[in-house]
Amino acid sequence: MEAKTIKVGDIIYIDTELYVSHGVDDMIGGKVRVVKVGEDCNGRIWISTELDPAAQYNWEMLSQEQAKLEQKFQDNWAYNRPDCKPEFNDWSSE
Repeated sequence: MEAKTIKVGDIIYIDTELYVSHGVDDMIGGKVRVVKVGEDCNGRIWISTELDPAAQYNWEMLSQEQAKLEQKFQDNWAYNRPDCKPEFNDWSSE
């Protein structure tokens, strides 16, 4: 399945992301606005969103999940939900 064309300003869906070692980055999925679209040297399209502009998503993969994520989140917007408990923010490998 070919990825649909994506541009800055488009509203898409992302899934929930919960982390064991960096809970401060936890977020609940839903709608987000695209703020950056770029292409790497292999022709892959990467996007960033206004929720976390530093995070990049492979658009070819994410585009294939849009129908499922729309059904899951419907009209809900994604949001940050940091978990600041020390046991979920130990970035060391000990």
